Parts: sequence; C-alpha cells; structure tokens
Amino acid sequence: MKERKVLASFSDEERDKAMKKYQIISPYLEGQVPLHKIAVHSNYSIRTMRYWLKHYRDNGLVGLLAKQRRDKGDMELDEKVRAIVKKLFLTNKNLSLAAIHRKTITWCKENKQS
Repeated sequence: MKERKVLASFSDEERDKAMKKYQIISPYLEGQVPLHKIAVHSNYSIRTMRYWLKHYRDNGLVGLLAKQRRDKGDMELDEKVRAIVKKLFLTNKNLSLAAIHRKTITWCKENKQS
C-alpha cells in the first residue's frame, strides 16, 4: 500500500511553494478561468498546469510538493574508474567528454568493473 505523506511533515518553505502552486490553479478548479488563460498569465506552460492539477486531484496539497529525486547523492564512482577518467582527461586534452566516456566504458568492460 502506498504511504500517504502528511503536509505537516514538510518544511514551511516547501508548504509555501505548494500553496503558491495551488493559488495559481485554484481559479481553474473553481471554474472561474480557463486553464490556458492561467498559463499565459502565470508564465507556466499548460503542461505544467495539467501536471499540478493531476497531482492535486490525486493527493491534495501534498501532491503539489516538489518530489525528492531518487538518484540524488546515490552516484559514487569506483576509485579505479575515477583514476582512469582523470588519466584520460589529463593526458589527452583533445578528447571530447563523449570519447572519454566511451574509453572508460571499454576499460570497465575489459576489467570487469561496474
């Protein structure tokens, strides 16, 4: 079962941002203003408005809170791989980042690194 988040568990700043989003879409929710007019006036795209509306309808104000990235801070490079990237970068100044990436991938496959 999906865990429901409580609005009070978020910071004041996060709740303020959610309220600003709600204030932008509330005229549409109340049937007062078409969505395209709100989008033009607020400088947000209609796609963004629809995203906010869906999340608001599904989860209330909690749905308007910014989502925490799942991959944030999870990436860590093996020291051997880091050394190879550094060596390629420092010894081959003319290599593009894409070329360094390809060479690093090749090295990892040859040396069974993940």
